[in-house]
Amino acid sequence: MDKRLMISWETADCITIDNLHDVYINTKHDLAMHSRGESWMHDEDVKANKKLVKALKRVLKYYGKDVDTARLGQW
Repeated sequence: MDKRLMISWETADCITIDNLHDVYINTKHDLAMHSRGESWMHDEDVKANKKLVKALKRVLKYYGKDVDTARLGQW
């Protein structure tokens, strides 16, 4: 028996955008904790995470998600 779950393209897009937004929020939170001295990160990770945040912001903006109004710690 072949069981498959079919979802629409819009649903798939929404799931992907929500997941990317979660990564954006969590990465910004990690960077904020690091800048306040509440956590430790390798210098390379800080640089990579800053690039990641910029890239995610750009991608999310393309899909209509306003990340500037997102609050840290919303989880």
